[in-house]
Amino acid sequence: GVLRIRANETLDYETTPAHFVTVVAKDGGGKYKGVHQVMSSTATITVNVVDAQDTPPSFVGTPYFGYIYEVSLPGSEIFTVSAKDGDQGNPNPIHYSIINGSDGIFIINSTSGCISLTTDPGQLRSELYEVRVKASEVGESQEPMDYDITTVTVRVVDLNNHPPTFYGEVGPQNRFEVTMFEHPPAGEILRGFKITVNDSDQGANAKFKLRLVGPGRVLRVVPQTVLNEAQVTIIVEDTSGIDYEKGATLSFKLLAVEIDTPERFSATADIVIHLLDTNDNVPAFTSEYYITRIAENSPGGSSLVSV
Repeated sequence: GVLRIRANETLDYETTPAHFVTVVAKDGGGKYKGVHQVMSSTATITVNVVDAQDTPPSFVGTPYFGYIYEVSLPGSEIFTVSAKDGDQGNPNPIHYSIINGSDGIFIINSTSGCISLTTDPGQLRSELYEVRVKASEVGESQEPMDYDITTVTVRVVDLNNHPPTFYGEVGPQNRFEVTMFEHPPAGEILRGFKITVNDSDQGANAKFKLRLVGPGRVLRVVPQTVLNEAQVTIIVEDTSGIDYEKGATLSFKLLAVEIDTPERFSATADIVIHLLDTNDNVPAFTSEYYITRIAENSPGGSSLVSV
């Protein structure tokens, strides 16, 4: 009795690692106490299939996502990938390597699969990296065999830790002054101001609104919404409000307030305009008419009235 594998059939450890076969043995039969009977016995054969190296490794728990925070340090762990040999009955060690997408920014531990950062996050030039990782089986000869490839998506996460800041020509500044003549035409840009506003964060963390707070609708500011950085322009809207006779100085508050952040960081700058008087008013008597009396014998040169 030889147990053989059927023709055109194969054994697969990954599908069925063990087979149980019951074998029955019968004799030719004969009479026993006048009765014909056949004697038999059974046995169970357990066939354990030995795993062969025929299944490549595969990554576990995909897809993979890692994150870099702007406060991360070189050497920080970003993500750890994990792959298993498909031949679990006799698994080979796994060797990890980065194929592409690293740009020299990431390294991977060939044994553990841990991906680490090699540079300061401030030097990164992209917000998203697609890192291709290869997991190879290592045979007894230490040469790579079958392999699997996956992608690790690494996103750079910006923390909202920079408020908007106003800058003048020499650096950060919170007070801007200009001297100009009264009654500039509506729509004129006040070119005496050199103002830049900046938020060093990224994305939604760097989006903010500009607003000018002061008397009436005398001036307006553009742009009203800023992403990261802009040159601030102040434009005359109501020329009648810029009148030396009403006041030699005009004061406003320039506000920058973040829009989509829970912190709502903000900045304030003083805008001060010193006005120069122009010859825009005709002389005016203090009274429409004057009445005076003088004696008829008053000498020449006598004063009559002051107007």
